[in-house]
Amino acid sequence: MLTPWYMWLFMVFLITFVIGVITYVNKKGWGQWDLVDKDTKALTESYFLPAWGLFVMRLVIFAFSFSVMVYNLAEFKEWNFTFYTVWNYTILITTFFLLTLESGFYLHNARLPKFIGRAAWILFEIECANVILVDLVVWTVLYEAAGGGNAFVDFTSLNVHAANFFLMMAELGMNRITIVRSHMCFLFTLVTIYALITWIRMNTGSLQEWPYFFMDTSAKAAIAWYIGLFIVHVLFYMAVYGLYVLKMKFVNWREAVNGSVQDTGEDQPLVAESSGLSYQDNQA
Repeated sequence: MLTPWYMWLFMVFLITFVIGVITYVNKKGWGQWDLVDKDTKALTESYFLPAWGLFVMRLVIFAFSFSVMVYNLAEFKEWNFTFYTVWNYTILITTFFLLTLESGFYLHNARLPKFIGRAAWILFEIECANVILVDLVVWTVLYEAAGGGNAFVDFTSLNVHAANFFLMMAELGMNRITIVRSHMCFLFTLVTIYALITWIRMNTGSLQEWPYFFMDTSAKAAIAWYIGLFIVHVLFYMAVYGLYVLKMKFVNWREAVNGSVQDTGEDQPLVAESSGLSYQDNQA
């Protein structure tokens, strides 16, 4: 069934909303690009590992995740971008590729162009939220809808629906990248692009059925489903931000115990001296 006209109007609203939010965020300076443009350590050093250790971890994760994609291509002769899961695992591979490049260049006292650092930063934030969202939806909703049993239980599926979580949490736990709340607008962008492409494919006959039941635009509650998707993405992005805050609290506590943080006598939160940044610096 073709997408109803009012759903296309809704899509126009979504696209306008996303563009408007991104424009407003940049106009207000909430992108905080200086955190990676000027701080060479933000993307390349760790609170818990030496820089070379972070590089090795990223290289291993990239090689492993890339091998999962290669295995799937060799075994099934496809890497099906119909599914949001595949989009997200591809983003995961790209994220670790860019972060590995950043670390490698840093170890050789060189820097990549700023746009690559920004891209790595944004993709990292997006993927941290999406691995949690995708994995939970698969195992709590889609697994049961598929009848349970051996559904989703194979090498590729377990890696893109389970192991991916641990890969991203390892990176989140080890790195010094700031999670900026206003960057969730880029997550909105991903969701909107995926939805738009899926709608176009369904309406042109490239797809014969919706990849997920909640994307069906002919359903009476379609608009509510799509609004719900945006809300759920916001919640999981904020959950990742919460994990980042907890990490910074631990880092600041450890630095305070080690005597790296000096008491200024002011009512200010402890800030890890080794980073020069705190989660409280991120007010956007």
